[in-house]
Amino acid sequence: MEEVRKKDASLEGSGWQIRFSWVKVHTGIHGNELADKEAKEATQSTATHYEYTRIPKSYLCHRAAEEAKQKWQVEWTASNKAATTKQYFPSVQNRLGTKLTLTAKLAPDTGKQGHISTGST
Repeated sequence: MEEVRKKDASLEGSGWQIRFSWVKVHTGIHGNELADKEAKEATQSTATHYEYTRIPKSYLCHRAAEEAKQKWQVEWTASNKAATTKQYFPSVQNRLGTKLTLTAKLAPDTGKQGHISTGST
């Protein structure tokens, strides 16, 4: 199992997306019965050495956040809106690295509250 986990990490580091899913036993999927038989034998063998550790919740949260940022960046790049804002924040990472201080009234002459006026509509 440790070897599978290392291979998974290696492939994901190369840009692959690996998904593991549970497959119900004997559902007619080619090779499933053989895999079930070998898995059963492995669990009953005393010679098998397991080094698998559970994936920490923090790792899963980090991965989900990174995936969300990537999707956000794709949408940000593809959008033809907010051209002025994009001059200040050309990338999502650039925006996330900038601390913004918001006040109740940033543009009192326009009457807009809680809004950063960039000139774009």
